[in-house]
Amino acid sequence: MPTRGRNDRRRARLEQLRRTTCRGPALVVSAVLLVPAAGAALRARAALPVPATAMTVPPAGLAAAAAGATAPGQAPAENARGRPQRAGPPARQQALEALRAGRVRAAIPLLRAWAAERPQDPEARFYLGRALLQVGDAAGAREALREAEALGAGAHPGVNYYLGVAAQQLGDMAAAERRFRRTLEVDPGSVSARRSLAFLYLLTGRPEQAQPLLEQLVAERPDDALAWHYLGAVRWAAGRFAAARDAFARAIRAEPGMTDARLGEAKALATLGRLDEADRHLEELTRQAPELAEAWFEWGRLALREGEVEQAIARLERALLLEPTHERARYNLGLAYRRAGREADARALLEAAAKQQVAERQRQRELLREVVRDQAGELYRQALEALAAGHPQAAAARFEEAIAAAGEAATAAFWLGLGSARLQAGDAEAAALALRRAVDLDPEMAVAWRLLADALERLGEADAAAAARARYQSLVGR
Repeated sequence: MPTRGRNDRRRARLEQLRRTTCRGPALVVSAVLLVPAAGAALRARAALPVPATAMTVPPAGLAAAAAGATAPGQAPAENARGRPQRAGPPARQQALEALRAGRVRAAIPLLRAWAAERPQDPEARFYLGRALLQVGDAAGAREALREAEALGAGAHPGVNYYLGVAAQQLGDMAAAERRFRRTLEVDPGSVSARRSLAFLYLLTGRPEQAQPLLEQLVAERPDDALAWHYLGAVRWAAGRFAAARDAFARAIRAEPGMTDARLGEAKALATLGRLDEADRHLEELTRQAPELAEAWFEWGRLALREGEVEQAIARLERALLLEPTHERARYNLGLAYRRAGREADARALLEAAAKQQVAERQRQRELLREVVRDQAGELYRQALEALAAGHPQAAAARFEEAIAAAGEAATAAFWLGLGSARLQAGDAEAAALALRRAVDLDPEMAVAWRLLADALERLGEADAAAAARARYQSLVGR
């Protein structure tokens, strides 16, 4: 299926970009993305913020999931007096029992059978979509959830929320943002949608937009470990290291086993010069999560910083053993070898690290261009739809977002769209600016010259308008 193939490639590109732009709890901020530590596990939790045990079907449908309402077309399993409702079709009963028991993979064929028995029932497709998300089939989940939407469940916040989750896992960040926002239009208090939207802002390099959502969440839910962790990432991005440390500490207090937050706190402590505390945190973390390469790397780098060269070598070698492609571990181990007088080993590692860094940066740039192109293309499509529907101001806003997302890759067509929308909205000055940019990028774009002439005429610039009109006519052969 070509569409699914494209989705798989997009998801792979985004996942690789996340890995190459960031390294663990240091919360390294690249030009576009900011991702917390232990990315894969944390992203999975962000996508489905409700704990796995609560993701099985609750008696009241979606009450324990995204939006707090029953699933579309579903009555609660018990009525207000606690009396059982009449049993549904056999496949439905078996599927829901399997989900309640946490047997998600076993439930999927039962959910498919239920959907086949009830082809007009959106509930079966909703639960199928959610189950497919839990087993990592985002493309299949989106297909099932879109079927639920087509069957009349499109206004349900749970359907929109999980369509957003599927889009995010597939790397379609613009669609994910649209779905999360739509969920919040229906249910402004949805914790999952607010948290997921904040995480999406972090992934797409917009921590300043994530901050108000997260501040509100932790004010309402002081024990929300994920919200505190994301807030730590936001504060780190702003250079507020003491405040970031406090947020990570609150996340740990709420969930002591959250290794991502422990790593973030240790990194913040080291940055603040509190090296003894950072050392204790990292020692404890390597005992708690001995397979976490990033913890060994940070602990080794801390030892190198304190002049404990042999300890640094041991820890950095362990990090590199756990993650052989860890570029910074390789580089710092080379430095440690040099300090230990092992010049041949140091030279070999540092030369390899330099080559890896050049290749990694080139690959990162290529991946980034592809991801940005996907995001900008989606925004451009939305802008065209708004323009066709007669909403020029909304279209102009989308065109501007598309241009911002594309950056230097924005083509003349993007600027043409913005100019056309601004002209239709009555802003001739802004239209002329956009259309001049379009003809600068593509001097042969006849329609841009025609619209530019119209805009200049409205501004009273007769000579410039006449010149633009003449250029248009020369291009179309009149």
